[in-house]
Amino acid sequence: MSATQKPTAEPKFRVVRTLGKGAFGKVLLIRKTENGNSLVAKKIPVQDENRNQAVKKEYQIQENLSKTGNPHVVKTIAMRTESKFLYIFLEYVDGGNLAKKIKPNFGMKPEQAEHYFLQILDGLQFIHGNGYVHRDIKPDNLLLTKKDTIKISDFGFARLYRAADGTETLLSDKVGTKDYKAPELFKKENYRGPPIDVWSSGITLVTLLTGVFPWDCAEHNDQSYNKWTSGSELDELPWNKMDQVTIDFFKEVLTDEPEKRATVEQIKSHPWLEEKKQTPTAVKEKNLKRKENNSNSEVPESDVQPTSNAKRQKL
Repeated sequence: MSATQKPTAEPKFRVVRTLGKGAFGKVLLIRKTENGNSLVAKKIPVQDENRNQAVKKEYQIQENLSKTGNPHVVKTIAMRTESKFLYIFLEYVDGGNLAKKIKPNFGMKPEQAEHYFLQILDGLQFIHGNGYVHRDIKPDNLLLTKKDTIKISDFGFARLYRAADGTETLLSDKVGTKDYKAPELFKKENYRGPPIDVWSSGITLVTLLTGVFPWDCAEHNDQSYNKWTSGSELDELPWNKMDQVTIDFFKEVLTDEPEKRATVEQIKSHPWLEEKKQTPTAVKEKNLKRKENNSNSEVPESDVQPTSNAKRQKL
């Protein structure tokens, strides 16, 4: 079904409540009358043709992604056009958004942050693999189920960046949310799509781990950002909450040179995350084995020096 067509079987529903409001319109929780299933409806006023086309383009992107589907991307159900409103019907994600999980000046437990971050990466890998870039990754756009599954939502800034033949198009419009925007979005040059999402996912991880932003914006008139890019001593928030291994990881994710920035695939296989992906059982077995090796060693325990690892300090 194309974005310009009505669904063949329009869902009959009743409105349960309003979930949110914005300049675009309303987000409604609705319930289908025939089976009681809950859905979300984005109710958008019909405006000028440019705006209407932008909404239909957003729907087309989500519809294309939903054909294959991914557990970490919100599924689109249908679109309906009326004389005064456009409706986009989406799956209902019942656990709120990730922003509500972040405690100011604390964030959350490291293992919880890493759990969410890995899911964000899985969702981005799927989106990029289908030739699209999201361009507005942030906790507010990361929905959660009650089982703690991340669902990437809100594709209003999404664009196709790679054609079916593999040809990649550079993008020019400087969209996104200021705190999460990559440095190349503050410059006049065109830019590649995927590194934008890598950057914003990195900023998201910083806020999950610490509860603060590293800087106001990634421009060189920002003092905190300048300290980061110049390699100065990082003795302030949020970096003083992290060990050196974690900071080195972020230097690969948040480099101001897009061509050197780690890809989603490289991040997923990075040693810093590889240790996080181990199951509690595997970690327990690894620690037992290490303890056995130490007990069999002839070196006195007091002479054994601790090794550097990726486990950060308690926040």
